[in-house]
Amino acid sequence: LTAATGSNDPVPGNNSASISVVSAIPAPAIVASGATLIAESLTPANGAIEPGETVTVSFRLVNNGSADTTGLVATLQSTGGVTLPSGPQNYGALVHGGASAARSFSFTATGTTGGVVTATLQLQDGAKNLGTVTFAFNFVTTAAFANTGAITIPESGPASPYPSTINVSGLAGLVTNLKLTVNGLTHGFPEDLRMLLVGPSGQKLVFMAGVGGGYGITNVTLAFDDAAASALPASSLISSGTFKPTNNGSVNSLPFPAPVAPYGQPLLSNFNGTDPNGNWSLYVLDGATGDGGSISGGWSLSITIVSPINPAADMVTTMTSSSGTIHTGDQFTYTVKVANNGPATSSGVILTDTLPVGLNFISAVASQGVWGNASGTVTWNVGSLNSAANATLTVTASAATAGVFTNNATVTANEIDLNTANNASQASVTVLTIVPPRLANSSMQTNGNFQMTLIGQAGESYVIQASTNLINWTSVITNTISASGNYKFADTNSLGFNQRYYRAVRVP
Repeated sequence: LTAATGSNDPVPGNNSASISVVSAIPAPAIVASGATLIAESLTPANGAIEPGETVTVSFRLVNNGSADTTGLVATLQSTGGVTLPSGPQNYGALVHGGASAARSFSFTATGTTGGVVTATLQLQDGAKNLGTVTFAFNFVTTAAFANTGAITIPESGPASPYPSTINVSGLAGLVTNLKLTVNGLTHGFPEDLRMLLVGPSGQKLVFMAGVGGGYGITNVTLAFDDAAASALPASSLISSGTFKPTNNGSVNSLPFPAPVAPYGQPLLSNFNGTDPNGNWSLYVLDGATGDGGSISGGWSLSITIVSPINPAADMVTTMTSSSGTIHTGDQFTYTVKVANNGPATSSGVILTDTLPVGLNFISAVASQGVWGNASGTVTWNVGSLNSAANATLTVTASAATAGVFTNNATVTANEIDLNTANNASQASVTVLTIVPPRLANSSMQTNGNFQMTLIGQAGESYVIQASTNLINWTSVITNTISASGNYKFADTNSLGFNQRYYRAVRVP
């Protein structure tokens, strides 16, 4: 475009302009839009692909181009660690700018721990080759960290340093397996030792306590692994080897700055699903006088990390009883708590509480969601729980017969659970047969008041009631039966009645 004038133009350089337009043929542009792990051949499932594992993965595609596909077919290629892929899948018509679509493929992954498997889909829309899209997945990886500094154990009290620490950094993913090694342990009376491991997220575990008796040990190396064949010996000589974490008996809180008890179950899987990065702390305490020792080679951690393809949660359930001992006919409550300790929001959370035979369900109250009861099995549909959120269910029950009754509950969710060891909880209650109350040894006092003795269950409270017609009852006195099993009382309001009836009612 050019402009001209008959007058004098002092700036002729701007008298023309141009614009270019590129005409492109409309075409689809298919890109990856996420993946979901549907099935794993290895157990326990960890939400990731491992070398040698056969998996089924749903691959999602979206069309970001300028034209629709008519019959898009994707073929998984035998490259990038993918072997034995399943056949092609038809994605059909993908509208440009529209919704994504997903199809499932199965394959066996090859490679080494710490590597990557790359799934490549070849795309064909009729006669048109639309190229490829790729999906990359990290294999699980294992990293080792150590503090080789010696730890001195005194004859009594905290070791030095207290704690000994290992700083972990640079790991991407979540803990899926943990192993711990104590190098060069020497002690004259190992039963005195208490060893506590605390993770960066605050999880804590007493992995060695009340073991080895008085059999002195010199320069032994102890590895701790949940999958070990046996626990440490309680009262015999400890030799170097690999053992399950072992905590024989209750352990009181270790001195500050160690976190306070309780310290949970002796399982290294308590750390599963947590971020491994940060300070890991080892607290060592000699709980008695007379013998000292050392850990000459320090300690080390082997941490296996997983990068879950799907969102990962860590569902936890705990249960408490309102009373450890009750009597037949008494009502009591179980309080069941579910919590999500994992990194992602959990959905479809279901808790199943199975009351033992002999307990009668009465009612339940939930802090969220809905529950139902079928023949003593309470199913609680919790719904969703954000990370670090929790919910509670209170179940009221009673027992008609004596015995010890253990209630069990389990929790599940839609997401991969990185620590299934804490998905179950239980609580027990002891039910005693109660002595039925009776009134005996009645007599009239010289002052005209009526006196009698209540015989009942020691330690239980009863209210004595009186009536003149067996219809309307009035409370006379409330008291607790002594250890002797009886209580003597007098009705100071009995004067002037020709006929008066009495009964005793236990206070629940």
